[in-house]
Amino acid sequence: MGIRICDILENDYFHEFKVIAGHGGLDRQFQGFAFMDAPDAFKWMRRREFVITSGYALSKDMDAIDKDMENPRFREMAALALKLRYIKEVPQKYIDYFNQYQIPLIIIPDSV
Repeated sequence: MGIRICDILENDYFHEFKVIAGHGGLDRQFQGFAFMDAPDAFKWMRRREFVITSGYALSKDMDAIDKDMENPRFREMAALALKLRYIKEVPQKYIDYFNQYQIPLIIIPDSV
């Protein structure tokens, strides 16, 4: 049993967070948070984690996430929350991927 992504996003604290992809997966449940900013961090993630990143590793190598997307465990994450501090925008190929696998891709607002 876990907590649904949509239930977390209904909390007042998350009112400025914006889901930009994977809307079909908002009922996914997560069992824990993972904070990741190393280039190879996604290979260490576990199923049903709500992954949070500042995007620092992606700013150094925007293709780093491509290799991880091939790993079936990547598709088992509950959601990915990304702060656009180090990158200006999310590449369309990532939006398409998260939509395809219905993994919520959430932008963390600057105010957080």
